[in-house]
Amino acid sequence: MKSVKSGPRIERPNSTKNRVARNVAGLVLALVCVSDAISLPGYCGGQQEFDQSTPPAANAGWAFTGNLNTSRYGHTATLLASGKVLVAGGGGCDQSSPNIRICSAITLSSAELYDPNTGTWSYTGNLNVGRTRHTATLLSNGKVLVVGGEAGADQVTNTSELYDPATETWSSTGQTHCAGTGHTATLLANGKVLVAGSFGGIGSCNIAELYDPATGNWRTTGSLNTGRALHTATLLPSGKVLVAGGLELVDSLNSAELYDPGTETWSITGNFNTGRSYHSAILLPSGKVLVAGGEGHIGDASNPIRSAELYDSASGTWRVTGNLITARGRGQEAGQHQISSASARQPTSNIPSSGSHSRRTSRPLSSNTRSRPSARTIRVVRSAATLRTSRRSRRRRSASNR
Repeated sequence: MKSVKSGPRIERPNSTKNRVARNVAGLVLALVCVSDAISLPGYCGGQQEFDQSTPPAANAGWAFTGNLNTSRYGHTATLLASGKVLVAGGGGCDQSSPNIRICSAITLSSAELYDPNTGTWSYTGNLNVGRTRHTATLLSNGKVLVVGGEAGADQVTNTSELYDPATETWSSTGQTHCAGTGHTATLLANGKVLVAGSFGGIGSCNIAELYDPATGNWRTTGSLNTGRALHTATLLPSGKVLVAGGLELVDSLNSAELYDPGTETWSITGNFNTGRSYHSAILLPSGKVLVAGGEGHIGDASNPIRSAELYDSASGTWRVTGNLITARGRGQEAGQHQISSASARQPTSNIPSSGSHSRRTSRPLSSNTRSRPSARTIRVVRSAATLRTSRRSRRRRSASNR
């Protein structure tokens, strides 16, 4: 394989394992490094770390860092106060075949810590419930709140857990009212966590809930005007939370809403110019919110969006800004991949017993995470989309025959 052309020359090992089935570290760690405490879901991909020790102009390359102990996708990564990174849960892979590694409905309860000083990973305490496509939020007290996700094939969970970095242990901390995935979790200025929306099946949920770290309790707050999942949630300088886009059933939404922690109510704000889900949102130093990429329809994974938009909280409006150079959305579902390579397999002894293999289980980005639905959830919703398209076609044919 050829070396990287831009920046420092980096020779990458010429093997299928490094090309396709490397453990995830780099992209997550790069985003962690440029943020204060970002927590976001991850997917199987190349493992690389961006080096910020030199100026950007002289540092255009990536370098490999230590491997995760367990391959995983759909996990979360959270920057702790200590500077270490906590990776928790995720989906695992069936390694029973000697030549094919199949990513399937295996949920992991294991968690690992990355030490940037040594570039190495070490196991830490296991989750009580193995899960994937959940959210993880760094709390003001330094603990990490994990919420929801999928706990195995065809099963979502409404459980939540707390990770204590001091003891490296997890403890259960109640259940949410709307089980599912595709929700967001945002740390508010008052220290509480706002969880909004989710996929609980074919439809999306309009329930919003608050977690109080002082009591360890959940309670519902004002409901979203529109049920949604796969949206973004951004904490604004005013203390309000901007929830934008997402998926209601099949089509992506162009609507946006504002949550006011003072009144615990939602109000409708300006619409996107382009409906989207699976997009990204980030608060800029100017106080505006940049939204980029995504998908316009649940079946459009192969046709992502290039456009980007800016939200002005003063006027409550969106305007189109420059397009992405490369259109990007969620890409392929990791859970559908089959990787043909004997060298991609890892010894079973390297994978800790999660205790969950037979079970189902956008910031400030520093405090906001978004979970994603499984391939099965997407297939169910796609079936609804196909049925609706078929009905529309029959109505058009009927109208033309009149």
